[in-house]
Amino acid sequence: MKKCFKLHPTQYAVRQNEKFYADMAQKGWILEKRGENLSRFSRTEPQKMLFRAELSCQGPNDECTAQLKDIYEGAGWTFVTRKGLLNIFSAPDGTAAPDIPDDADVRSPVRRELLKNAIAQALVFAVAAFGLYFLADRGLLCEIVLDWYTDTAKMLLVGSALVLLLFDGLCSTL
Repeated sequence: MKKCFKLHPTQYAVRQNEKFYADMAQKGWILEKRGENLSRFSRTEPQKMLFRAELSCQGPNDECTAQLKDIYEGAGWTFVTRKGLLNIFSAPDGTAAPDIPDDADVRSPVRRELLKNAIAQALVFAVAAFGLYFLADRGLLCEIVLDWYTDTAKMLLVGSALVLLLFDGLCSTL
């Protein structure tokens, strides 16, 4: 059986993931597993399939994922794989998408997990920026490198602010 590995969109690009997997199915590659950066496909006949990517919380009891699986399987969809917060479901073309409840109880664990990820990324950027700025400010770096480090520190601070703004925008759309 032939296998293929492809780079996929990030887990937060939900609709791009759905299109990517549907396009691969039309080319004759069906999703088997999703990794951190690569998706593994197996060779089949080209077919029109629908894919849905849903964000859900991850935890010890995985109640959110179990609820999603029940809803999708009840509507005729098949659970394919999960990586991180992203659950992938597939169905033959023409299958109706299930109605997902838009309850605050269902979405709040996902928002908490997204907030944790955004805060962790912002902290890494901020620590790196302050560390670089501290080294540059104390004169511990060569004159040649000094300007580069200060500009990098400023860009990392701006990057951490952008990550938090993007998270805020993402939460408002959930």
